Amino acid sequence: MSASLPTVPGGMSVPDAEAVLLTAGTERLLIVDEERRVVGAVSAASLIQSRLTGFDRDRGIVSLAGRSLLVCEPGDPIESLAPRFRDACHAIAIVLDDGRAVGTVRRLDLLRHLMQSERSRTSTAPDDRFRHAAAGPHCVGDQASDRTSV
Repeated sequence: MSASLPTVPGGMSVPDAEAVLLTAGTERLLIVDEERRVVGAVSAASLIQSRLTGFDRDRGIVSLAGRSLLVCEPGDPIESLAPRFRDACHAIAIVLDDGRAVGTVRRLDLLRHLMQSERSRTSTAPDDRFRHAAAGPHCVGDQASDRTSV
């Protein structure tokens, strides 16, 4: 899991939200209600579009919020996000605990996890076979007992 995205209140103006986004150096902000529960997100692309289309930039940032978020909970297996990333065209999942953002899982986090899992399976398998073979009865004792146990 990666760090959570920056959050802003829904009533924050668009220019103030842009400043937060630029300061944070991220592509996305989470929009929260008074209880700090996530109600949506806004991307840098949406902010750019608002500038190009003459959107009323004094309105609250919540008016630009996308509400189609990929969410999961802290106890969910990271592998469960794989089909959801693929099918939903999302690049990030928001980890929510009681509606509050506690982290994110990016596609890169999932890829890293899958690679590490594969690496640990393939790297331990030969070692396990060697260790079991080395400890087996045909590897100890004199040569006569080795021939009879094989």
